[in-house]
Amino acid sequence: MSIENLTQKKNDSKKRHNTIVEDVRYYGVIPDQIIEEMTPEIIEQYYLWDEVAKKEIERYPWLILPLIQEVFHKVYSESAEIRLIATEYVVRRIHKGSGSTLNSIFADIAVQIGDRDIYHMECQMNKDKGMVLRMLEYDIHIGMVHRIENYRKKAYTDMGHELVMPRSVILYLNNMNHMPVEETCLIKFADGTTHEYRIPVMNVQSYTMEMIEKKHLNMLIPFLPIRFRKYLNSKRNGVRQPIAEVVRKDLTEFIRECIMIIDREKENGTLTDAAGKDIIELLDMTCGYLLKNEPDLKKDVRGIMRPIVMLQSERIETITEKIEIITEKHMNAIRKFIEKGCSSGQSHQEVKESIQDIFSLEEAEAEEKMEKYWKQEDE
Repeated sequence: MSIENLTQKKNDSKKRHNTIVEDVRYYGVIPDQIIEEMTPEIIEQYYLWDEVAKKEIERYPWLILPLIQEVFHKVYSESAEIRLIATEYVVRRIHKGSGSTLNSIFADIAVQIGDRDIYHMECQMNKDKGMVLRMLEYDIHIGMVHRIENYRKKAYTDMGHELVMPRSVILYLNNMNHMPVEETCLIKFADGTTHEYRIPVMNVQSYTMEMIEKKHLNMLIPFLPIRFRKYLNSKRNGVRQPIAEVVRKDLTEFIRECIMIIDREKENGTLTDAAGKDIIELLDMTCGYLLKNEPDLKKDVRGIMRPIVMLQSERIETITEKIEIITEKHMNAIRKFIEKGCSSGQSHQEVKESIQDIFSLEEAEAEEKMEKYWKQEDE
C-alpha cells in the first residue's frame, strides 16, 4: 500500500461513522506497508523483546510458574501440565479523524495449566493508556478460543454457555515510576449490569536481584539490563555523551551477578543446565542490542557471557541489523511523505498533522521530523 493510498484511506475515514471502519490483522510476517507505519518502539518490541519472552516459554514453560505464584499467589507442582496457546497478531486500524494506527501483541504469552486454568502475559516497554482495552480484547479472544475447544471436547455441555476469561498480567519492562498496581476498565452491559475488569501490573525493573533470586523469577533476567538503558545513548545538544565509568563498572558487575544467580539456581535444582545456559544466551542477546552503539562496553559485557554460551556473534548482529533495516524503512517513508507534501504545496501544519496520524507520532516527534526534512526540501 502506497503512502498515497494511506492518505486516501485517512480522508475516506473522515466521511464515515465515528467508529473503527477497518480492522485488519496480520499473523506472522508483517507486510512492508505496515512496517512503514510501525514506530521504532513497536519494531524493537515486536522483533526483540517478543523473541526473548517467546523463546523462554516455548523452551521451558515451567519458567512461568514462579511468575504466576508472584502475581496470582497460585502454586502449581513442577509436574503440572502446561500447554501454550498461540494468539499472536498485529492489528492495523483506521479511525475517524485519527488516521491509521497499529495495535500489536508484542510478547503475547498465553498458557493453559491443567484442564481449565488459563494465564495471559503481555510484555510492554512503556506505559500505554489504551493497554487495558487491548488486554480486554485479547482476553475475550483467548476465552472464546478456549470455550470452543472445550465445547468440542464436551467439557461444558452440562453447564450451558460459559466464557472462561484468562488471568492476565501486564509486565512493564522499562524504568518507570508511579506505576499503578493494576489497570482497570468498567464494563457496562446493555441490561444495566456492570463489571470492573482489572489487570494486575508488574513493574519488572522494580525487582532487586535479591527478589529475583528469592522468588525464582529467572525468566525476567534477560530483561533486567533494560534498567541501564537510561544511561546509554544519552545526548546533550544532539551530541551523544560518553558513558560514565561508574555505569560501565555497575553494568559489568550486574551481568556477573545475573550469572551467579543462574549458577546458584542450577545448583539448587530450580534451573536445569540447559535452561540456565539459554537464559544467559538471551541475556547476551539483549545486551548486544542495548549496547549496539557502545562497542567497547559491549565487548566487555559480552566477554563475560561468551565463554558460557559460546553464542555465534552473527546471530546477535542479524537481529540488530533487522531492527535497524526496518526502522530505516519507517524513517524513509516519513521523509518521502514530507518531501511530497512540501512539493505539492501542502502547508507545514497539514503535513505535520498527517504524519502524526499515519505514522503514530507524538507531536514533538512529528515536529522534529518536519524540521529535519521540510527544510531539506526548501533548500
